[in-house]
Amino acid sequence: MICLASPLKQKFESLYPNGKFKIVRNFHLGKCQVYVDTEFRYHYWVQTGVMHQSDCDDVDAGKAAAEEAQCKRNLDGEMLVRDCIFTKRGGLITTQDISMPVTEELLHGLGWAGVRSIDNGKINEIWNKWTDKLPPSICGADAEEVDEDELSLPWGSMLGTTIVSVAFMVLGVLLAALERVAGENVQGRAG
Repeated sequence: MICLASPLKQKFESLYPNGKFKIVRNFHLGKCQVYVDTEFRYHYWVQTGVMHQSDCDDVDAGKAAAEEAQCKRNLDGEMLVRDCIFTKRGGLITTQDISMPVTEELLHGLGWAGVRSIDNGKINEIWNKWTDKLPPSICGADAEEVDEDELSLPWGSMLGTTIVSVAFMVLGVLLAALERVAGENVQGRAG
């Protein structure tokens, strides 16, 4: 079972009609093994505690049961840290179109204007201008950093490939030596 952010649910259901998807709240109930979200929501909604706050607000307003919303609070009623268990793994799975149709005459010019803005650093400049205004992560600085060794495959995972490759190399050397000693094409005779 895969838990999805609400904005992604409709797209994933249309792309994978046989898939089994639930909304994010089901992850904390143990009903999902994977959670898929948008980049923006992960950084600025999940890691900052806004999603947990939203779930607690739903409980307070009577829109959701406490068990369903998984609102975690201490004895004083203060929210506990809940969503720092999520770590980003891998790159983009899909993209969501959020654009308006543009007339054919403007399409080429707008495309090149976008490329030029990226090349001259204008997009990064605007992004950096506003990232300081976003709320900080409640999960700490290391929440974004995943150890490279944790993501890499162990050496044993390549063992089978290496053994097969070495076996074919040895077979090739033996056939080459046999051809040289026999003075005839051994491979041509076999096929």
